Amino acid sequence: MSIRHQITLILIALSAIFVTTSWLMQQFFIEPAFAALELDSADKDLRRCIDALNAELESLEELSGDWGAWDEAYEFTLNGSEAFKSSNLIDETFTTADLDYLSIIAKNGDVKWSDGINSATGEHYDVSSIDSMLTKDLAEKTRFVTVEDSLSGLIETTLGPMLIASCPVVPSNRKGESIGIMTMGRLLTEDRISELAHRTHLDVSFLAKGSKQLTSMERRFLEGSAVSKHVETTEDGTLTASTTLKDVTGKPLVLIRLSMSRTVTQQGAIAARAAMWCSLGGALMTALGTGMALRRRVMEPLQEMANHATRVGVQDDLDARIRFRRNDEIGKLAATFNLMVARLADSRDKLQEAAHRAGMAEIASEVLHNVGNAVNSAGCSVEMLTERLESSRLPGLDMAIALLSEQAPRAAEFFSQDPRGPKLIHYLETLNGTLQREHGECLSELRRLTETVAHIRSVITSQQDHARKSDFRQKVGLQELLDETLHINEQLLTGTGIRVHIEAPELPLLRINRSRISQVLVNLQKNAILSMISVPNKEHVLTISVREETENTLAISVTDTGTGMTSEVQSRLFQQGFTTRSTGSGLGLHYCANVIRDIGGQISAHSAGPGTGATFRITIPGAITQPSPEEIAIREASEPAEVSDASQPFAFT
Repeated sequence: MSIRHQITLILIALSAIFVTTSWLMQQFFIEPAFAALELDSADKDLRRCIDALNAELESLEELSGDWGAWDEAYEFTLNGSEAFKSSNLIDETFTTADLDYLSIIAKNGDVKWSDGINSATGEHYDVSSIDSMLTKDLAEKTRFVTVEDSLSGLIETTLGPMLIASCPVVPSNRKGESIGIMTMGRLLTEDRISELAHRTHLDVSFLAKGSKQLTSMERRFLEGSAVSKHVETTEDGTLTASTTLKDVTGKPLVLIRLSMSRTVTQQGAIAARAAMWCSLGGALMTALGTGMALRRRVMEPLQEMANHATRVGVQDDLDARIRFRRNDEIGKLAATFNLMVARLADSRDKLQEAAHRAGMAEIASEVLHNVGNAVNSAGCSVEMLTERLESSRLPGLDMAIALLSEQAPRAAEFFSQDPRGPKLIHYLETLNGTLQREHGECLSELRRLTETVAHIRSVITSQQDHARKSDFRQKVGLQELLDETLHINEQLLTGTGIRVHIEAPELPLLRINRSRISQVLVNLQKNAILSMISVPNKEHVLTISVREETENTLAISVTDTGTGMTSEVQSRLFQQGFTTRSTGSGLGLHYCANVIRDIGGQISAHSAGPGTGATFRITIPGAITQPSPEEIAIREASEPAEVSDASQPFAFT
């Protein structure tokens, strides 16, 4: 079988395996994951609805407790004061407190006063069944032992389920025994259910036992089935989640039903189908592209190599060399060609190795320069940690422990009679605060050290990407980017008195190579800070200005109030090895220029002359992502009509 046929079969088999694997992933992992996410959302919505109902009960219980601890209510329960009755036990009270039921029952079960007004109709209704329930069926539960006791929950009435809250009637100072119970209730009317649905943003309904809307499964719930929660899909594709609420006696009374559209699984199914088609298309395109590549890079070169080998042998053209170590046709041709150009091959290998090493040296120099910036910050953190650990008060703790061990057999006598006992306790309290503060400071320095090490890793990765001439971009927030670069230079800024001023508008997420642009900004900021440090006795400001130059191009300027420069220095700033500092390497700005030019941007420097400071400006094309119409609408709704650039000053002292 020829190589062409072998490659064709391999590509077909690999494509089939790829498509099958994608289909299995979607069927057994992706779609079930969307379904599980939807079920979890339904369960959370049920809990949210129940929490809202419990909040309603808590407010009712708080109102009942306030009335029960009212001296006038206490007096009315004892003596039946007409003044309290005429001023408080009136229809307006029901409207003001949003009540459907109110009763005051003495401790002996005598109903001092009770009434009910249906908030839906405004009519009085018979409350004797509720009074009887409180005085008989719930007598044990309402026999409050302490003034803090209460009873709240659901009960069944002739008008439907009702939320009730009962609290003891006690004096306002809450001393003494309860002389009765104050009970308030609110019916679960359609208006209250609608208000609850509006408050929770849920499509919720409450169904009592006799409701015709109950399914057979839901009826079994209310009849006391062991299962109290159920999620199912209706015929129209809606997800329905239901659970039962028990009354104050613990029996199922009301069923809560939530209806939710299955947008999550629908979107998941659409995404899975799209992914499947994309996988199929990708497999076909991969197979086709690979086949074409192999034909162009393997089959066609075979004839070309044969002709080329002949040309090299006849014309002595030793500039071309083919490297293959294979046992097929290409390998045989390569071996024949290598025999003819063996001598020149060694020289060519040496030249290639030298060029490779030169490139590695240049990249290594840039890496060492960029990593050196971060290592300085890491070194400061390590020195600070070392100083704190060397000056730690742990030896004092050892002495205190030794004293405690020595006095352990007579600990009680030591702490009660020995004057060193109270001093030791005070010392341990003081030592604990000191060690806690040291621990926090060390953790903070360790976090900064960890971030610096992460930055070093990103620098190395960035240099590797630079060596491959790639421009990997990711979405990054502007403020996040600026905070990251300033944090790396924080050790250099600390103690200098330099103020950092940022002028930046509200922009969508930037699409940039985060590590490379971050390193560019770190280098520009570092140069600006060092320039200002070299000019003492002057108030310095580091200004970072950001603006949108064109539709998708970002412009960033770093301005300092340092030494400035001449026009001659400006013309040589970005040359490799050029520096104006005695300790500089001349690689930082050269690296910045390489990065910006690689991505198609521009970098420039401007200064009015020595002593006037300098401004470095870079442009990053394609950095500003265009927001979606939804994001634009949200931004316009949340911002004032006129928005100016946000100016955020920072000060490091």
